[in-house]
Amino acid sequence: MKKRVCYISCYHQLNYPRRLQFIEALKESEHIEAFFALNQSKTFYRFVEVLIQLIKIRWKHNIDVYILGFRGNDLLFPVRLITLFKPLVFDSFVPFYQAMRYDNKWGLPSFLVQILAAIIYCYEWLCLRLTKKIITDTVSHREHYIDAFNVPPDTIEAVYLGSSAQIPSPNGTKKTDNFIVFYYGSMLPLHGLTYVLKAAQQLKEDSTIQFEIIGGKPTIIEPQLQNLNLTNVRYTPWMEFDQLMEKAQNADLCIGGPLGNTAQAQHVITGKTFQFLKMGKATLIGINKESKRFDLKDKSNCLLIEQADSTQIIEAILWAREHNLQLNDIGKAGHQLYNSLFREADLGKKIIHTISHL
Repeated sequence: MKKRVCYISCYHQLNYPRRLQFIEALKESEHIEAFFALNQSKTFYRFVEVLIQLIKIRWKHNIDVYILGFRGNDLLFPVRLITLFKPLVFDSFVPFYQAMRYDNKWGLPSFLVQILAAIIYCYEWLCLRLTKKIITDTVSHREHYIDAFNVPPDTIEAVYLGSSAQIPSPNGTKKTDNFIVFYYGSMLPLHGLTYVLKAAQQLKEDSTIQFEIIGGKPTIIEPQLQNLNLTNVRYTPWMEFDQLMEKAQNADLCIGGPLGNTAQAQHVITGKTFQFLKMGKATLIGINKESKRFDLKDKSNCLLIEQADSTQIIEAILWAREHNLQLNDIGKAGHQLYNSLFREADLGKKIIHTISHL
């Protein structure tokens, strides 16, 4: 008999890769009858929208397991109340306490960071205790939750989700003659935008190298571009996911990161790294605890550099520009590595394994 599983998500980015990955995997699994409580609104109403759907599903269907997807922290208490007496799996994708305590992306005074971090710690501790099973994205994050929150090891599992099936396949084409370095994201401290901009500043006299940067807050990033007079950077505040992937296809080198060398940057493989590897693009990756767990080889299936080092970014870009003909082979090798470790076909099996005994 198929296991009835309800996936819940109210994140404002409707096409957020991690959300899409869960939806695709659950829909395609022959062992699961999937139900979904998902928002279409991007406003505060999305919380009401999802809770109404969840109540209807709970009323009409005998669900075996509920999965609260990213960012479930915002909605965990009412979801736990509605799903009472049923197993709840919590996708704790981002350790919010760690991000607040050590990354301080808002640049708040130290004393205020300490206070907020303590509050967030208590809230996150309670969230982790209210669920039957916890899923996180990397082994390093799993270790963090066990060490920082004393989470029982048998209740938390690291599931490497790889990338969405919507990522285009490798095609080896590009439309411009310039050497394009592509970088996108929300530009959190862990991503290390500062070091990318420093590298762009050092390379701006080289007219053959152009940077394509997408994402982040324009009010923060645009003044930096103006102050550094970065005429070699084309900046776009944001664009739809399929457009992002088209930009990546047209690039010579894609920056996966992380490059910020923050506490959180030591524990992640960024979603864009998975995306670029799957696309068969030459990908620049920052070395951390997670990158060392896989068979990543510099100038073989990716370009590996130390974090928080603009000089190494420059050296990697110049090497890639001078060895442009090798980038296609590096991209192919990265694609093969991705397929050997993170195929979408395996994701459904991972989820089923995680919830099979609940």
